[in-house]
This record gives sequence, C-alpha cells and structure tokens, in this order.
Amino acid sequence: MEGPLIYRYVFRGEVASKKNSKVLARVKGRPMLLPSRKYQEWEKRARLAIMAGGRPPVPFKAAKLSMVIYHGDLIRRDSNNATQGVQDVLVDMGVIQDDNWMVIGTPEVAHMVDVEDPRLEVTVEESEPTDWKSVFKAARKATKRHV
Repeated sequence: MEGPLIYRYVFRGEVASKKNSKVLARVKGRPMLLPSRKYQEWEKRARLAIMAGGRPPVPFKAAKLSMVIYHGDLIRRDSNNATQGVQDVLVDMGVIQDDNWMVIGTPEVAHMVDVEDPRLEVTVEESEPTDWKSVFKAARKATKRHV
C-alpha cells in the first residue's frame, strides 16, 4: 500500500507579505493595488522552487500544510501575512486545489531564527478528502432533532 504524496519546498529569503506590501499603480488608466516589487520577486523565487521540487499530477483536493519560517531578523511579523502568499502560490502552481479550510484545514506554522539563511520550509502532504456536504447535512439533522 502506498502512502500519501509529500512535497517539500524551500523558499529562500525573508518571506514577503502579499497583503501588507501593496503599491498603487495605474493599469490602462485605472488605479489598482498591486503587490510590491519585493513580493513579486519573492513570488518568482517561490514559483521556481516549486518547479524544482516537483508538483503532483493533479492538485491535491485535501492536504496538510506544515511551514517553518526561519527569520533573519527580529522584526515583528504577522504569521497570517507570511503564509497567505505561500498558499496562493501553491494554488497557482497546481500543488493544492484551493487554500480554503475545507482543503488545507489549519496549517501548522512554526517560527525560528536563522540570521545567515532566512527561508520558509513548506511540507505539503496529501490527505484523504472529507465529504463536507455529508458532514454538514449530518450536523444540520442532529441540530434539528434537539430544537
């Protein structure tokens, strides 16, 4: 019996926040908020790391994400901001189907310090999809019995 597919990626450099690093630009004469150059450069490196590390034949419908962020400094950062861009890249690159809770649950995130080699290490492990419609129906049915 085969085990779940597991992919490991290392994204070098300090993680750039997608949400907190927007710049105002004009696109076809209209103002738009776009990710900063710093985030765009980080995203490009992340995409290359995913291509080098391989991708599943089809995006995972359910997966467990584990992330270890190695910071190169002690600047305060929000974990959610650090992981949001990573999850978006995993979706865009076809590793996971979506980054909502029904696909990835609650990712495990740990923070460490490595002044000489800041990076983000991500492990994506395929898991068995949950039939959330059945779970919801059963919960609704149980709730109606107790009302």
